[in-house]
Amino acid sequence: MRRFMLVLGGLVLGLLLVANVASAHIVGFDINDTAVLQSPSQVTVSGHIQCTAGETYTIRVNLAQNDSFGRGVHRGNCSGDVQPWQVQVQLTSGPGFSAGPATACANAGTRQPGTTHRDAVRHCETVQIV
Repeated sequence: MRRFMLVLGGLVLGLLLVANVASAHIVGFDINDTAVLQSPSQVTVSGHIQCTAGETYTIRVNLAQNDSFGRGVHRGNCSGDVQPWQVQVQLTSGPGFSAGPATACANAGTRQPGTTHRDAVRHCETVQIV
């Protein structure tokens, strides 16, 4: 009976560990509705992410305004709390960014180090470049 209880206890512990890894994910993700024009070739886009503590995240932003397009990437570590992020978007084509409306699309992905677990979300927002 004692051996059975040890095996059962080991199985329960194993299931708890697997459930903990399987529950890792992005809880929340958004883009602020205002972006900051640094120059015609650079805009700062920001927002918030909440993901499971211990994971790493990558946020890729594409920004489009008229005939101008840009991209940027930010990487960080998840704290488990809502945390701010910023991406410096660099102009990749077109005449340049200016004050006014633009479309920002961001892909956020998380990864649990040492596992194959990944999660991803995509969000697009009309932003006002100021």
